[in-house]
Amino acid sequence: MSELIKEVELPSGKKAKIYMGKVRDFVQAQKMTRDPDELTVALISRIVEIDGRKLPYDEWLEVDLQDFMKIIKEVLPFLGTSQQILQKLSS
Repeated sequence: MSELIKEVELPSGKKAKIYMGKVRDFVQAQKMTRDPDELTVALISRIVEIDGRKLPYDEWLEVDLQDFMKIIKEVLPFLGTSQQILQKLSS
């Protein structure tokens, strides 16, 4: 497992751990998806644990949206996403 970057409490009360991804995580995430819009979810499934468990991609599709958006806001800065996109997600 890669270096732990951050631990956050989600709106549901669950705990998420975000790890520093590697190129292999990105490559595997690309292989998991057919649509580029799904890449973020696939990558998150590789670098985030919830309550000590890595969720498979299919389970991530069932995560509460409030929890997912909290994770997105925490992960995107590490992926080089601009502040403008983060501000739009916050609105």
